[in-house]
Amino acid sequence: MDIQATFNIRLLGSLLILIPVLVGFVLHVLLAVALYKGWKKFGENSFYVITVQIQWCDICCLLLDLYAAFPLTLTGVQVGGAFTIVD
Repeated sequence: MDIQATFNIRLLGSLLILIPVLVGFVLHVLLAVALYKGWKKFGENSFYVITVQIQWCDICCLLLDLYAAFPLTLTGVQVGGAFTIVD
């Protein structure tokens, strides 16, 4: 039995991916501005260095969500095919 999600469900699912990703980008821009302004004073502090590294990792994850999860959810493409573990 082949069951496909309707367009409205795919649209809702993709918006539930897109909206948090955009909010995450805005928050990362605010964090980047704060880190940039305080870098001269606190740049030697390990907290700032670790925060920048974590921020880059988070941005990569957000970009991956935009690159893979959002369009696949919106189009309804089955990446793994029709195979499921329950078969």
